[in-house]
Amino acid sequence: MNNDQVFEYTPKVGADRVLWAMQLLSYHDDTQFNPDWWQGHYLKSDSRFLITNKSRRIGWSYITAVRGLITALDPALSGYTKQFVSYSLEDAVEKIRIATEFYDSIVEVKRPKKIVSRTRTHIEFLDRNSRSISRLISLPCKQPRGKGGDISLDEFAFHQKDDEIYTAALPIISRGGNLEIGSTPFGNKGKFYEIVTDKARYGKYKRYDIPWFMAPALCRDYKAAIADKNLTTEQRVEKYGTEIIQDIIRSMPIEDFQQEYECSYRDELAAFITLDMIHACTPIGDDEFLPYKTLDDFIVAYNPAIHGSLYAGFDVGRTNDKSELTILGNYPDDHTRAVWCCVSMKGAKFADQEALLARALSQLPIHRMAIDATGIGMDLAERMTTKFNKKVEACTFTTEFKEAIADALWLIFDAVGIILPADRELQEQIHSIKKTVTIGKHSRFDCDKNQKHHADRFWSLALSNYAVESAPAQTRGQFYAQWEKRKLEGTVKISNPNTVLNRIAAAYRNRI
Repeated sequence: MNNDQVFEYTPKVGADRVLWAMQLLSYHDDTQFNPDWWQGHYLKSDSRFLITNKSRRIGWSYITAVRGLITALDPALSGYTKQFVSYSLEDAVEKIRIATEFYDSIVEVKRPKKIVSRTRTHIEFLDRNSRSISRLISLPCKQPRGKGGDISLDEFAFHQKDDEIYTAALPIISRGGNLEIGSTPFGNKGKFYEIVTDKARYGKYKRYDIPWFMAPALCRDYKAAIADKNLTTEQRVEKYGTEIIQDIIRSMPIEDFQQEYECSYRDELAAFITLDMIHACTPIGDDEFLPYKTLDDFIVAYNPAIHGSLYAGFDVGRTNDKSELTILGNYPDDHTRAVWCCVSMKGAKFADQEALLARALSQLPIHRMAIDATGIGMDLAERMTTKFNKKVEACTFTTEFKEAIADALWLIFDAVGIILPADRELQEQIHSIKKTVTIGKHSRFDCDKNQKHHADRFWSLALSNYAVESAPAQTRGQFYAQWEKRKLEGTVKISNPNTVLNRIAAAYRNRI
């Protein structure tokens, strides 16, 4: 059977698109394309407007990349373009990686179109008429422009300029094309929340809600779990969740689990540090960056001209809670701080935690480190202050101390004086913190009321910020005094091209 007999020259739509995908992508035994049941339904949809409110880790980004690839390879289509707009450059690169791996798995003689150009963020295919090109283009949190065709907005609730991106996307499909939007919720505000909930204004959208228990990878019996409607979240996880899902729900507040895995929305009005504050401190597009996730990588890469003067905070955990190390770069001349290194340790022995901190303090020029010395952290903090008494401060988490370091961190966010990486988990933990005031006029935070979750990364960040503020003035700079001056002058921002942000962005682009 020749190639023309295998691929009929009619555009693949609806159910035919799924059959086409399975035929096209299943030539090798080790690359069988077998989508989850909901992914098959998603591939069949021909709606002009699609929006998916989804759980984490269900494979939505994967299926949108596959959908783009099989459409671009459709022999009946010429000049097709699909633009993916992702939350970060790392996510954008991942879409093209998925598409490239599937394409490369197809037996060469069966490939409907040849690749004429490929980079980390785009692929171009030569159409069968040899006079036009079909494209997949993947952008990091930028407004799509130019070429008409399909648009995919991934993790849209996390996009800083969601209104601008959405407005730019609509004209692109005005002469034909589809707009698909997907995201895990991130607070009850923003364009994603508006489209999902306002069915009167956005009535043309086909809506999908895909919680964790609809995904076979996360649920032991998704059919029974869907039919079993009168269960609480905890009961459903206990009855149907995989072992890892059961571990996860025991490691986070129930409202966080419901937002991350059950498509519900955390109350934005209750957030201590709001989405707007987080977005303002998170560079996007060409200026974004990611933290180093291993200490060794950061030790090798450290450059004072790029990473600044270093300060660290360590929140101690042992069983349910992770231990979290956060290293900040401080730039006194720019009155700015940046999160450079985040290291998580789950279930690590105290000896291993001590070794990590000793290596950080010995091999990096960390001016000061603040360590949680409350409860299980007391012995570790004592050991570290003995070994590095001029660099390490043991901090007891009294109500007053927590209020002081949390409020100081809030002030940095309010001043747009900290640069956050494109790290969803960090941003979610920052946003999860709620502040209430007791009758005695003391502040309490949500971790006081929840024995399963202590927003470890938030407190590690707050400790590292405290390490800067408690250091000698000549090393930390005069942040607050300068902030007041800049605020009066209206110059409080992190987007000045002459600031440290350029060095950060350049360093990140060299890493990816």
